[in-house]
Amino acid sequence: MLGISLNDAFEERSAGRHDMAWRMIRLSASEWDGMAKIAAGLLDALAKHLPNAQVVVTPRSIHAHRFKSRTMVDYVRMHELLDQLVFSSRRRYQLQLRLLRRAAEIVTGEFRYTYRHAERTGDPSPEVWNQIDLNFHDFDLIAKEALLAFRALLACLPLSVLPKFSLELNALLRGRVRTRSLPVER
Repeated sequence: MLGISLNDAFEERSAGRHDMAWRMIRLSASEWDGMAKIAAGLLDALAKHLPNAQVVVTPRSIHAHRFKSRTMVDYVRMHELLDQLVFSSRRRYQLQLRLLRRAAEIVTGEFRYTYRHAERTGDPSPEVWNQIDLNFHDFDLIAKEALLAFRALLACLPLSVLPKFSLELNALLRGRVRTRSLPVER
């Protein structure tokens, strides 16, 4: 939903409908906050359940060149060196979770700052739109990496832990996802 809202905002802006474009950004800001909470909750749950892993969890290396905003490139570069110094795969996975958690906080903070600045000034410049685009790219990348980290840990957990893990994730998503379709009114 977040990506769709932001894409719609950029399309409206390109079509010259600036008021509608900014309304879509407002919608996106609300959706972003919800997604940031889900990403943080997922990463926290992964860190909590890592001790239950029965086999080696394979961490993924996260590379700075995949990010677009200067802040994220610099942040991830710091961790690339640290990642090379850690040899235990469990510790590298923990480092990956911490990196993703903090990266999500940083990019969300940058998006909020940019959004609030544009709201206060009332004149979203091309630089504001560019920063929003960079922030979304990086946030989307972080969310995808969090899902890949989830998949990696899920394969290493014993079956006895999965029901509790599932309950925690369902609680995290409760209220964010509609579970049944609404009736169509005619």
